[in-house]
Amino acid sequence: MKLFIWIILGAIGTGFIIYGKRQQNYLFFLSGALLYIVPYFFKSIIFLILTAILIIALPFFLD
Repeated sequence: MKLFIWIILGAIGTGFIIYGKRQQNYLFFLSGALLYIVPYFFKSIIFLILTAILIIALPFFLD
């Protein structure tokens, strides 16, 4: 289950990085990079999902 979540977060992170680079919006770029890094720091799936949701929503609220 955790591997599946890592793959999904990696795909979303890749999309954010590509979008941020093309639009020169570094908040999306940074969020995408964080989605790559965050799964290494959480052992609990619940905290991982909650943190990922916050990181995904961050550029939409701060933009």
